[in-house]
Amino acid sequence: MLNVFKIFIKIFPITIFIFLLCDVLFGVQILEKFYWQDKEDFRIEHKDYHHTIKKNYNGNAFFGGKKYKFCSDGSGFKSSCNKTEIITKNFDIAFIGDSFTEGLGIPYEETFVGIISKKFKDKKIANLGVSGYSPSIYLIKIKKLLELGYNFKEVVIYIDINDIYNEANSYEIINDLVVPLKEKKEKIDYLDNKKINRFEFKKIFKKNFRFTYENLHLLKMAVYRVQNKKIFPYVLDLDMGAWTYNNSVKGYGELGLEGSIIKAKDTILELIHLLENRGIYYSIGVYPYPQTLFYDQENSKQVSTWKDLCELRCKNFYNNFPLFFKKAKEMGPIETYYKYYIYRDVHFNKNGHIVIAENFIKNYLNEN
Repeated sequence: MLNVFKIFIKIFPITIFIFLLCDVLFGVQILEKFYWQDKEDFRIEHKDYHHTIKKNYNGNAFFGGKKYKFCSDGSGFKSSCNKTEIITKNFDIAFIGDSFTEGLGIPYEETFVGIISKKFKDKKIANLGVSGYSPSIYLIKIKKLLELGYNFKEVVIYIDINDIYNEANSYEIINDLVVPLKEKKEKIDYLDNKKINRFEFKKIFKKNFRFTYENLHLLKMAVYRVQNKKIFPYVLDLDMGAWTYNNSVKGYGELGLEGSIIKAKDTILELIHLLENRGIYYSIGVYPYPQTLFYDQENSKQVSTWKDLCELRCKNFYNNFPLFFKKAKEMGPIETYYKYYIYRDVHFNKNGHIVIAENFIKNYLNEN
């Protein structure tokens, strides 16, 4: 038995060394083939509204540790892979928003826009949402599309909680063009700086041993899921998602939190006036972050902010907070997170998109 132990002591470090060496040499290639790629070539710059999706794309996207099918149509809107190369300029409903509306990590058919499109087969539906968008881009993108001859009978704006942060730090409109803010006075991180400093070794390890790091992370995820159903801190500690219940949250630049909210509201109001002048119906939708279910309330500031703006103006206000808070009350916020959100992330999984879609369909049918 002692000899076996001695052999193990000799072989184990050699095995680890060989494994890590292979990781350094081939780890990134393996990750890009089976997990994800850091760069997605279908995400491109746009001269008017900062960035968009390449037209007629049919390939793969990467998010949440997995590869999924991603297609766009002839206009550069995320769509079914059966609609590529088709350019349609007349739509019954256009959805606009950020990564949640795009459906980050989810193939089109499983996103709430895709589910709605399948339900209303007789309607032409466009998904204008793209990851990283915020009200400034919502406004200019729709304005430019209308100038290009696109027609929408109705526009539904799904406003993300972190749109306030992006308006403070990411974009401004100059001469009808969306441009990056030249200087960010403050920076928000997933965790506060003290926590980040404690993870410097992790950053170095991740940079040099990608394959090992990601698989250890997946193992940690499994352990978290089994033991007390823990949730990763960066899912619940996002300052950009905390403004709805924490007025002292930092990271909102020279405008400050209240100024950033005003900027976002004014931009959405300008979009509303644009749509009104064109005779286009419009609605607003909101949804909670995971941390919202833990620290906030059903009548969140996100809800009241946009509901008040929408009142007496919008065709509908698609409030998804009551649905998710009801589920959190029934099964607890942790189980609600596991069931409806992408694990180790804040975006909705397939189940979450179903909830959003069903709420839209129910209210839409009641209004029409």
